[in-house]
Amino acid sequence: MLRTIAIASFLSGEKVQIDASNWVTITDVGNDAIPVAECSTTGAADNVTGATTFSGFVADQIIVRAKSGHEATCPINLGLYRIYTGSSVTCFTITSANVEFQNIQFYTDGSFSTSTFLDIRANGFKIDGCVFSDNGSFNGDTNLDVNAAGVSGIEITNCAFMYPATQAIKVTAAAAGGVLVANCSGLGGPRGIVQSGNGQVKVVNTAFDACATEDFDTTYTWAAGTDYNWSKDATAPGANSIHGTADGKTIDYTTVAGYASNLHLQGTSDAIAAGVGPASDSDVPTTDFDGDARSGATCDMGFDEA
Repeated sequence: MLRTIAIASFLSGEKVQIDASNWVTITDVGNDAIPVAECSTTGAADNVTGATTFSGFVADQIIVRAKSGHEATCPINLGLYRIYTGSSVTCFTITSANVEFQNIQFYTDGSFSTSTFLDIRANGFKIDGCVFSDNGSFNGDTNLDVNAAGVSGIEITNCAFMYPATQAIKVTAAAAGGVLVANCSGLGGPRGIVQSGNGQVKVVNTAFDACATEDFDTTYTWAAGTDYNWSKDATAPGANSIHGTADGKTIDYTTVAGYASNLHLQGTSDAIAAGVGPASDSDVPTTDFDGDARSGATCDMGFDEA
């Protein structure tokens, strides 16, 4: 998928076909401008599969985002544009700096082994408002893998992980403090966030609930500023974090027919106003998954500002 993007530059308005019924449209290309690939589908049930390397861009940044009306929903909408893994496939290998993904749906049925949606190997990668969904089979797959020694400036914000893969976020290699995870939400799966060394990841306002093995990695210490996180078990890092079972608190995600949850907070959730706001931590995003504002010294934990 998106194979042509890795080997070409574009003019504004140019369309690039990525399979029989799926296209991206490149906009805003010019001097000091950011190329934007807008993803949409012409069919109600199209899956987009394959592997692509993002490398060698002339521009300083490229954004891949869902076209208006095709933005990610939680739970995902199988009738809208989405990225779907095959067995032993890495959908995207990111080797150019400053690639950004916005509002894209990622889906696997869980039967594929050693599959990875995003293999991040360059500085400045950002992903915001994306949804990763697995049907609960878990077979060696990873949603996001930060995978290059010394890489930094990685930001993972406002993302949702429904029944995440073997690990929702895996940091195989990175610079100390090179990865920020802020205001993400996850439910189920074996593990939430795993790192391979001390101090690689700062995690703030992030909620993983009911992972089978552990919600947060306990092998290594977290980067400075890590705090205000949620776990059902006792693994959420930070002095102001909440451990649901031990603290007698519940996250109270909203339930949806056919799914365990949509990861949005009910009014009874103990995660409401339990996080740190952007006025107190500049790494906290100022809007949530739905575009609602976050402001002040406190906010809600997770991707939803209730």
